[in-house]
Amino acid sequence: MKPKLIPYFDSSLSKAASFIGHRGSVAVRQRLFPPRPEVSKILWFLYAENITTTKCGLKVMAASTYPLQSGNATPQQLAAFSSPLEVILGTHVEHQMYCHLLYGLRNLDLIDGITTPYAIGLIKAFGFLESKNVTTGSMKQYYQKLKYYAGEDKDVSKGTMDYSSVEVGKMYEVVVTTYRGYYRYRMGDIVRVVGFYNSPPLVEYVMRAPKNPAEIVTEKDLISAESMPKQLKVFVEVQEESNFLDDKLEESVKVLRSCISSLSSGLGAIYKVQRDKGQLRNLLIFIIRPGAFDQLSELAIKNGTSASQYKPPKIIRNHEVVKLLEKLAFVTVLFDG
Repeated sequence: MKPKLIPYFDSSLSKAASFIGHRGSVAVRQRLFPPRPEVSKILWFLYAENITTTKCGLKVMAASTYPLQSGNATPQQLAAFSSPLEVILGTHVEHQMYCHLLYGLRNLDLIDGITTPYAIGLIKAFGFLESKNVTTGSMKQYYQKLKYYAGEDKDVSKGTMDYSSVEVGKMYEVVVTTYRGYYRYRMGDIVRVVGFYNSPPLVEYVMRAPKNPAEIVTEKDLISAESMPKQLKVFVEVQEESNFLDDKLEESVKVLRSCISSLSSGLGAIYKVQRDKGQLRNLLIFIIRPGAFDQLSELAIKNGTSASQYKPPKIIRNHEVVKLLEKLAFVTVLFDG
């Protein structure tokens, strides 16, 4: 689980383009949510601690935290944060999250909004707040509002087009390029167009892009190829109060088996054809312990991913990560239907 890197040239032209981009997003937000002079702060779950270095000596960090790490943040920008700079530049994500919440309570009357680079940041913050029993009620009512970020469908488009050619309701994979177009980078994000603001499209994040099954097979792939058919494994994390964790384990497994057929039918016609041809083995369901998926974020952060930029994977192809989740499973159900 290594982060993908986009080069940033610290030139006056790059800085100007970055500044215009950030100011444009701020202008849209201020138009939709006009600032109020009596409330001037934002509870921003931002973590700027993780800086790594490439083999050639270049620094690697999240783009959103570069101004803070480089010392180029203006006093006006720092004043908008509810938390001090020491919290944002901390070295422990859970401690930083706790301090963000603490300063949010302290500056309750001055906060005009809550924001994170990605929706998963809010979900983790709410879950952390509930786990520490510092709540004024359940936070589960927010989960449904954020659910659309996860997405359900896959994008099968193969053409490349500019943003003026996209259509509302369709999904696209984002490809960024440099100012003169000499460098292209597939971000691996699938977005859905929900509308337009003047000419630029308004998009919502759906999921990480799956790899194309028809991609070129390298020598490394041939060497590591297995003779056994592929197998789809589904990992389900249970809550603390789940029946799987008490004496109703056998009863819960029976209920799960009755639901697997619906899950299998929802995987689509291609999955059914591959199963009938023997190209896929039987579906395997792993019930994993509470907090297991949090270990994935810890692993990603350990490998250089910024805590502010982490997005939970929907499809896992890393064998080491799969083995880690399998070790955390306490119930395994094989569906042979």
